[in-house]
Amino acid sequence: MGACCSCHRGGPGFEGFFVERPEEREVDDGNNFIMRGAKGALVRLQGSSKYVSMFSQQGRKGTNQDAMTVWESFLGDRDTFFCGVFDGHGPSGHMVARYIRDILPAKLSSSLSRIIKCFHEMDEELEADASIESYCSGTTSVTLLKKGEHLIMANLGDSRAVLCKRDENNQLLSEQLTVDLKPNLPDEMERIKSCQGRVLAMEEEPKVFRVWMPDQDCPGLAMARAFGDFCLKDYGLISTPNVTYRKLTESDEFVVLATDGVS
Repeated sequence: MGACCSCHRGGPGFEGFFVERPEEREVDDGNNFIMRGAKGALVRLQGSSKYVSMFSQQGRKGTNQDAMTVWESFLGDRDTFFCGVFDGHGPSGHMVARYIRDILPAKLSSSLSRIIKCFHEMDEELEADASIESYCSGTTSVTLLKKGEHLIMANLGDSRAVLCKRDENNQLLSEQLTVDLKPNLPDEMERIKSCQGRVLAMEEEPKVFRVWMPDQDCPGLAMARAFGDFCLKDYGLISTPNVTYRKLTESDEFVVLATDGVS
């Protein structure tokens, strides 16, 4: 599953594209547009528009635990988009992914200057919500805020943001904008081991390093940062996002946010 947002700078303006709807009213017009009321943002959970396209496909195993969202006119600014892709894991991973999808954008819209703090607060709220089992379930998160030619990415786990651009021969090239936060990365492994967590690969998957509790062979999480998974939060797993910035150029075409099933 993945989502993409066009970053082409030479397209038509936004006038007439956004539909005005009453504040705090949820509307399904057949294209899954919903007005949340958070500074007038227009929210999309699937489908396509003039600037954004989203697609998800069921895999071969179990429930589709992916979730995604796009907020157009984010922060009340028609030139600002928020995009997020969330890949759940564990027995209730699909519920965790949807929970983060539904709450995180509004939280960021009220305090964009404190992205890391918002992620920590989001994780605390998830832990406090008894309706969702998040002790052994969690989700990745890769989010992108586009305002004009400026991009801000924040990611947990191994979902990716990838930029597509053109070279001097007008050929399309890809550039990964985020880091896959795997437990075998030196800094991640050092933090986990300093908290008594274990980082090991199983014999049948020698290239896939996982995080384990110090005295139990579980849960075997294949990422070093995530929302949820509170069984590992005392052992080095964190919900602190890696935040990066990119200024778009004329050669940049679009950005894709994708789970590891695509990337």
